[in-house]
Amino acid sequence: MKILYVDNKLVLREKIINYLGIEDMHGSIFRADDISEAIGILNDNNVDVIVIEEELAGGKLNSLISKINSAGKNPVLIFLTSFKRLYYGKDYEKSGLVYFFDKNTELKKLKLFLNGITISKQK
Repeated sequence: MKILYVDNKLVLREKIINYLGIEDMHGSIFRADDISEAIGILNDNNVDVIVIEEELAGGKLNSLISKINSAGKNPVLIFLTSFKRLYYGKDYEKSGLVYFFDKNTELKKLKLFLNGITISKQK
């Protein structure tokens, strides 16, 4: 499974990647510091999952969603936030984001979720 993790905080990004066991259990991991870099990675690679840090969403998130849609790709999109889903919910659901996890309280749930995706892809 190929995962793209988009976050400009290098130390935090690596800690979360290590905690989630992405490199050990899930295969390839691509790292991007911003949405523009993520789009560049998507130009050259097919990914199964995209994890986007909340602070990077902004206006460029629509560019990323457009790139995914125009390429006919259907990765699982995960929005990693510091707030409850209800705070952002409707605005980002319109953009195509379908899963929200609070990075302060739901990393274990995210880990289980990614494990489930990996298992389903192996079948």
